[in-house]
Amino acid sequence: KLEDVKAFHTAFYGPAQATLVAVGDVEVEPLKAEIAKAFDGWSGGKAIAAFPKAGAPAAREEVVAMADKPSVTVIVGQPSGLKYSDPESLALRVGTAVLGSGFTGRLMATVRDKEGLTYGIGSGMADDAFTDGAWRIQANFAPQLLDKGMASTKRELDSWHKDGITAAELERVKTNLVGTFKVGLATTDGLSSALLNAVHRGYDVTWLDEYAKRISALSLQEVNAAIKKHLNPEKMTIIKAGSVPPPQSRG
Repeated sequence: KLEDVKAFHTAFYGPAQATLVAVGDVEVEPLKAEIAKAFDGWSGGKAIAAFPKAGAPAAREEVVAMADKPSVTVIVGQPSGLKYSDPESLALRVGTAVLGSGFTGRLMATVRDKEGLTYGIGSGMADDAFTDGAWRIQANFAPQLLDKGMASTKRELDSWHKDGITAAELERVKTNLVGTFKVGLATTDGLSSALLNAVHRGYDVTWLDEYAKRISALSLQEVNAAIKKHLNPEKMTIIKAGSVPPPQSRG
């Protein structure tokens, strides 16, 4: 109902927890005056509530049948148990990039390029600014390739979790992450987004200088230990949505 939307807006939208970031060729004091004038009289909003920690992961599978869809979207994941600001979060993020970030990730190299089972697959961490985040793999498979695609994905996940990443993979991902971050700061839009993310994650502006240093300082042992400590492939949730065929018709 419209009344519900209005009530939600009144309760949660307001300056109580708002952050305004301005980047560019501006004079600070005149800008502050204009901001105060523009938002004069605006009130409301609630402080962000503390979220309880996620429960222990448990293996389960959910299927959402959508017969008119040409493919099956699969998500495999679990709560990471980590906020972005937690000490071991960055190590797990780097390890996850080796598994499934872009065309250089193991998942794309094997499941897509080598075996031809999907057009797209990757892994990542999300929703971890204010609470424990989610770790997941997401892929799309043709219905007739679903079982083969799932088996290939599981092999890569299990190998990555059991054996970890290599020193060469670590250095490649470090270079990519640091380079991408620095390039992103070259525009006012990129810099303002980075500043806002820093605030939301509990850092101050010095995080922009520290990020690359923290990435570069990570050791192979730290990354592989974080993978083993925070993830368990045998206790992940599997979601399948789309034209999921009966087992006998899948390749």
